[in-house]
Amino acid sequence: MEVLAPADGPTGEWTLLTREWEGLAARAGAVFATPAWAWSAHRHTGRGWPLVITARDEGDLVGLLALTVRRRCGLSILSFLGAGPSDYGTILVDPDSPQDQPRILDALLDAARAVVPGSLLDLEQVSDADPVLPLLQDWGRRRGLSVHCRRQSESMQEVFQVERGVPVPPKTRSMRRHGHRTLRLLESLGEVEVLADLLSRVPTRAEVLSLADECAAVDAGHPQAKRRTHPWRGPSGALLRDFLSAAPSSSRWLSGVRVDGRLVAYQLDLVAPSTVATYYASYHADVAPFGVGTYLESQSRVRAAKAGAAQIDFLRGMQPYKLRAANVQHTSYRVQLVPGGVIRGSHGRAVGAALAWRQIVRRHRRLVNGVRRVLRLGPGLPARSCRASAGRRRPVSGTPTHPGDDPPPAA
Repeated sequence: MEVLAPADGPTGEWTLLTREWEGLAARAGAVFATPAWAWSAHRHTGRGWPLVITARDEGDLVGLLALTVRRRCGLSILSFLGAGPSDYGTILVDPDSPQDQPRILDALLDAARAVVPGSLLDLEQVSDADPVLPLLQDWGRRRGLSVHCRRQSESMQEVFQVERGVPVPPKTRSMRRHGHRTLRLLESLGEVEVLADLLSRVPTRAEVLSLADECAAVDAGHPQAKRRTHPWRGPSGALLRDFLSAAPSSSRWLSGVRVDGRLVAYQLDLVAPSTVATYYASYHADVAPFGVGTYLESQSRVRAAKAGAAQIDFLRGMQPYKLRAANVQHTSYRVQLVPGGVIRGSHGRAVGAALAWRQIVRRHRRLVNGVRRVLRLGPGLPARSCRASAGRRRPVSGTPTHPGDDPPPAA
């Protein structure tokens, strides 16, 4: 096994990794760990300088750890490349490699600490469905590091039933009737065009910019536009434009509906062979009564099953439409591996707590609200978040969540 740590940026030596990196991310089912997404996210929202560690076995890429390195309070912080806008973070390990997966992960993490000695690893959005999570915790304990695992977010998935070895999404008569009704109502407004992909196979930069403006116009015309996020604006919009320009057509679906040539609804999915992640969807107020959002969602589910995907991932958040469709729930954790020692360990824990203050505040919600009332600082945090109240409407199966800082049990 060979471990390399290139340090000359996304050009030169790293350019040669792009095709292998894309293939490894696809085999691992990691839609947010592709080079197109990671570089786009880092370019527009990231901090620090990038570091990519690769592990090879007889010349074949079997593992990859993409990180950023930054300094805070005199301590080097290692984070996932693209952390922040990414709903999941992971270490890519080839599931088909004859090498033992824990051995590959150990080699990658050891190489990272050798390049940046004494660093704190601050790894966000590691899902409890990811086999990397227990391996990370085990590696940290064996290396004498202090392991902190804080709950960060909840995600919802719809796992398809399998019939004769083929994934089958639920497609009832009511869904088919809803689709026919939606198309009939849209036809009353003009000529309707349903497109599985709004972009060509190899889009030009001008095509991407024009389509991004159309999607932004749809968001601005949404019935709840004032309350919703607008992903096509600012750094997030620049990220998506760069991603759509660089990503292979097989790794992203941007479907939509046009009426008389005007875009009225769209849905952006990030695609891997085993999973399809619904990143964002929107529709214009003019077509809100017609159920066009539900129509695009159902079309995406059918397309995912035909492509051989095992599930639809609705990503972070527990909105009502996700609860209606999902049958599995998972929790993502922020894993911090702090160097040992009395002085250095205390320093690292303090820096780690400063980085994860949002998770700590959520855990101690009642204490924070009590302090605010005593100091007369106005209303504090809501006693129960909207996501928590939505989550009680319908129980879902899957890996149970774990309170507080307690790490989930090793698989």
